[in-house]
Amino acid sequence: MKTQGRNSTSRALVISVLCIVSQMLIAQDPCAGRWEGKFMEDYLTVITLESSESGSYTGNIKMYADGDMIQDDELFVIKVSGNELTFYIQAKETHFKGKFDEDVSGLSGNFTFPDKSLHPISLHKVKTETALK
Repeated sequence: MKTQGRNSTSRALVISVLCIVSQMLIAQDPCAGRWEGKFMEDYLTVITLESSESGSYTGNIKMYADGDMIQDDELFVIKVSGNELTFYIQAKETHFKGKFDEDVSGLSGNFTFPDKSLHPISLHKVKTETALK
């Protein structure tokens, strides 16, 4: 019986450690986090990306004009491949395609509007505690 108790405790400890390590790996995804920049030089843009254990992403885009939120949309079909990020803003029928810089602290790309016009944006990754609200 003592052996079974130790084995159960050992298994529980191993499972706990594996859970903690997997959460740390998710948290260390360099693409995940908060990205901020100016769109059309006037609109503060905040893109938030979160990664899951399976490697998939969820996200959101918010835009502000003079401190007022003018957009708050979910991102769809988020893909990260190498240094490239693509996603779709269903509510605006707008695609995004961009590239992370080498150290994944910057992101530059274009929004493609429904009329096929391209609109560039550059964003930088910010730490949560210093992010604009």
